Amino acid sequence: MEFTALRNLVLALGALGTAVTVTATPIPTDPSPPATATGPRIDALEAHIEGMQDKLRESAGARKAADQARMEAERRLAASIQTIEQLRYELARVEDARNALSEALRAQAQAHLDAVARLAEVRTDTQQLDQLYRRLPPALGGTLGIEEARAAATTSYQVLVETLRQPARGAARQIEHDAASTQLQIDQALLAVLTEASGLYRVRENDSLALISRRVYGPEGRWQALFEANRHLLDDPDRLTPGMTLVLP
Repeated sequence: MEFTALRNLVLALGALGTAVTVTATPIPTDPSPPATATGPRIDALEAHIEGMQDKLRESAGARKAADQARMEAERRLAASIQTIEQLRYELARVEDARNALSEALRAQAQAHLDAVARLAEVRTDTQQLDQLYRRLPPALGGTLGIEEARAAATTSYQVLVETLRQPARGAARQIEHDAASTQLQIDQALLAVLTEASGLYRVRENDSLALISRRVYGPEGRWQALFEANRHLLDDPDRLTPGMTLVLP
């Protein structure tokens, strides 16, 4: 190194007896005045050089340790980043699974609501079917009795008469009249089944029981039997309502 070469040069000059003056930087740790002899100066210089070499070695060791610490920190940082990425991946998987589960739960809830609505519809249909069966005669699978059939026909006939009493309102009144007449015809048909009647007759303008009897049964006439079979509708054999349906005994 440079210091070793300088030391050898100084020794060589001293051996030849040549006066050499060496100017060196004062050593901070030596408060004594600079020596005039060559030997002590060289020793001091060598000591200073060795001290600097020791500091350089310490600095190199510290730098090496710092590099190792930095490398270890970088390794740990890389491992932490990898762990974070893995956690992010797992979190994304959990989020996807949660979304899929939420979607499945929503679909299941909607299916449950649809099933409940369908069940309500079925119950309503069943109730309506039960009501319909109750309005059918036993011959058709129902439980309708003769008196119940007559009461239903009476109600329908009253509705029909009420539509005729209302002021004329054009097509609307005609629709109501036709609906009431049709319902009466249905109720009278059920009564005809229960009483084993021969058929039905829908009254027209200017009809009378005598005329209907001759038209249905022939010249002998059976208007009294026709009147009795429809007493739930008729109070007077001479007062018939056009559009009403009579049971033919």
